Amino acid sequence: MTEVQIDAQRKRLRNTFLVAILILYFILLIWVIVFKCNENASMHIEMNRAMTIRERLAYKAIPFKYTIERLKAGAPLETIATIFNVFIFAPMTMIFRYLKIKKLTAVLIAAAVSMAIEILQLFTGWGGYDISDWILNVLGALLGLAVFALFTRMSHKAQFVTVAICGFIALPVDIFAIINTVLNFPH
Repeated sequence: MTEVQIDAQRKRLRNTFLVAILILYFILLIWVIVFKCNENASMHIEMNRAMTIRERLAYKAIPFKYTIERLKAGAPLETIATIFNVFIFAPMTMIFRYLKIKKLTAVLIAAAVSMAIEILQLFTGWGGYDISDWILNVLGALLGLAVFALFTRMSHKAQFVTVAICGFIALPVDIFAIINTVLNFPH
């Protein structure tokens, strides 16, 4: 094999690996965001389902109003949820950029995925629709672009390792959330 063929083969293998990470990431992302459950999950699901779509839409339509109220009330989980909503979308745009998807396209895809999840939550009552989540997710996607830009000056091998690691930043959180969901899923 020539050096060119070896490089092409490495590139195909790398891209296949990243696409596999991206697919796993999307599955875990939807699972964790839509089906997250905790000790109050049953109550929140019942409350969401008891509301009409119009009531759900109006309940958290003003960006960050609910978040600020919860933070003022001393709800530590709201701080964690806010940070989670930013960081959960950063790996997506990093992987997209490594796959040579344009910056704007990467952010638009992330924004569309986040909006689709929010709309799913709005219409089903699962999870919790919140326009603030969408804003935080898009900020996370932009953060992913910024982090990726920092790594573009590295060697290709270092970039690949970094993006692979960043692709799994959310994995421990996702695994914890899935275990928590299974243990606390409303029967």
